[in-house]
Amino acid sequence: MVISDNIFYGFFSFFDCIFEKQLIVKNNIFKKGTDLLTRENKGFDNCFYGGVILTDNIGPLNVMP
Repeated sequence: MVISDNIFYGFFSFFDCIFEKQLIVKNNIFKKGTDLLTRENKGFDNCFYGGVILTDNIGPLNVMP
């Protein structure tokens, strides 16, 4: 999955996501951040079994909702 070249004006929430293949997040602007990398609860944290590539993103990627 590729998430690329976007501007997110609000909070972008990932909740309990399981990425079995590689996730690529590049060239995005997260104005109010995202919880993509938040580690809060092992039962609900996002899983990246195929790995994750983060490139040239603006804004925090580990904001608590």
